[in-house]
Amino acid sequence: MWRPAARTLLVSVYLAGAAAQETQTAGGASIQGKVTLQDSPSAAPERIAVQLSQGSGATISTVYTGGNGQFQFPNVPTGDYAVSVELRGYQRFSQAVTVHRGLGRVVVYAHLRPLPAVRKSKEAAAVSVQEMLAPAAARREYAKGLDRLRQNDGAGAERHWRKAVEEFQQALRLDENNREALLGLARVLNDLRLHVEALRAAARLEQLGPDPRNHLEIARGLLGAGKVAEAETAARQLEKEPHAQAPEVHLVLFNILQGRRETAAAAAELRAYLKEMEGRASDPATARARELLGKLERETADERR
Repeated sequence: MWRPAARTLLVSVYLAGAAAQETQTAGGASIQGKVTLQDSPSAAPERIAVQLSQGSGATISTVYTGGNGQFQFPNVPTGDYAVSVELRGYQRFSQAVTVHRGLGRVVVYAHLRPLPAVRKSKEAAAVSVQEMLAPAAARREYAKGLDRLRQNDGAGAERHWRKAVEEFQQALRLDENNREALLGLARVLNDLRLHVEALRAAARLEQLGPDPRNHLEIARGLLGAGKVAEAETAARQLEKEPHAQAPEVHLVLFNILQGRRETAAAAAELRAYLKEMEGRASDPATARARELLGKLERETADERR
């Protein structure tokens, strides 16, 4: 398996012992860390796939970074492993780690460097780094939209999200099989309530192979398009997928259950969502979920009186 030279990556690994004993299993530990991007040092890359492989090279688990770029593989038995991150437009990261008996955790920091400019052919002009990293530019526009939404500026959020759509589409013109661009496009189209278009992007990505992150966008798109039964089926399937790390699926189910006036079940989905979001940066959806849960609990209390 090819691995980039050490100088192409800024990586540090440290081991912490007794202070984190609560995270370990018998003789094992938690492997956790954070992914950062050299060209966007202040960004918190979300939903980036991180793989844990055995010494033989076989992948045994995949998790996705949260809103702060952090990830965790809990309860890893003793042995030799590799933690790897692959993100289009960046050099591949891979770091060998060893879990020893008695360790509490192994922490891995992955700082990804962008690939240099490349040429499509001898005759073609060089593709700039900015063009190649269009998905990163789109994610920045998406984040700006979220910031505007936090300030109750819906129109400002929409402007940034439409710019993000343009950036993702530009990336797809360069490579129609760009998985991250297709996923990002489906997500922002759902946020813009362009659900039919979002489902088209998700369907294209699904043809390239299954991805739990995409299954969330399929469920969101189906719900927004009024296909409630199909949306619930997709959401329930996503709940069963190991390491899906898609707390937003609980919001999809909340909307479905609330529409059926199944108040107790709907409230349970909000609690599940908020529990999975603990420790992550607050966003408009989290604030709204807390507000709705409080309202449901008050209504339930009133009914019992």
